[in-house]
Amino acid sequence: MGNILSIQPHLRTEKMSSSSKIKGSRVEREAVRALSVLGEAEKVPLSGALENYPGDVWWFLGEEKLIIEVKARKDGKGFTQLNKWKKGADMLLLKENYKDFMVYISLEKMLELINA
Repeated sequence: MGNILSIQPHLRTEKMSSSSKIKGSRVEREAVRALSVLGEAEKVPLSGALENYPGDVWWFLGEEKLIIEVKARKDGKGFTQLNKWKKGADMLLLKENYKDFMVYISLEKMLELINA
C-alpha cells in the first residue's frame, strides 16, 4: 500500500523545512489578523495544498471572497526590484502586455483606502 501522497497526488507540495512552514504559518496568521479589521479573514486549511482550497488566506468583504497568497522572505529577495520601482509612491501599478494591471501597495495603505 502506497503512502498518502501516492494515493492522493493533489496533496503533494514542494519539500519545505519545518522552520519555513512555521514562518509561513506565522505570517499567514499575521495577515489574517490585519485583514480582520475590515472583514472576516481566515487561514486556508493546509495553505493552498488542496485543490479545492486555493490560496493561503481567504478574506470576505461583503459578498466577495478574496483568495490571497502570502509570501515572506527574510532577505526581501523577489521584493527588491518592486521596492526600487515603487520608491516613495503609495502604490506601484504593474502591467504585462495583454494582461490586467497588478497593484503593489502596503497593507496599511490598502486598508486605509478601503475604509475611506
